[in-house]
Amino acid sequence: MTVLVPRPASACRRGFSHVEVLVSTLIVGIMLVSATNLLGGVVRSRAVSGNTARAVLLAQEMMCEIAGVSYVEATGPQFGPEAAENTGNRSLFDDVDDYNGWTESPLKTRDNATLANTTGWTRSVAVAWVDPAAPSTTVGSDQGVKRVTITVQSNGQTLARLSALRTSL
Repeated sequence: MTVLVPRPASACRRGFSHVEVLVSTLIVGIMLVSATNLLGGVVRSRAVSGNTARAVLLAQEMMCEIAGVSYVEATGPQFGPEAAENTGNRSLFDDVDDYNGWTESPLKTRDNATLANTTGWTRSVAVAWVDPAAPSTTVGSDQGVKRVTITVQSNGQTLARLSALRTSL
């Protein structure tokens, strides 16, 4: 004859204990916080990447504009904008060194129209005579090469700096 012995009540128990629920809730909470931090980092990274790409395009746009003007002033060897060109409107600039010291904020087109969504952005230009044999060396007189450097900033942070050499040939 077989006798069935009932199992203890604890062996038949089903479901989760309070400790198991607490541990699983803690794990899910940690995962949720980590996922939220990761998502925030991705959003910030995308914003910085987008602003950097825009800054590069804005620097290239200005460099193309400068590449389209004469190397030297037709009326003489003056460096920088002449008195008639020094009006705060670069549409009068007709040679490369007229752009030296140019800074604008918000950003504008050559005909002085404000570019949309550029509040807090700054674009500046530096032009210098350089040694043809060592373009990183600035010299005090024209030796046939000028270095043009354009810097684009957003809210005080430099996002792009573009340099190019322009020759008299």
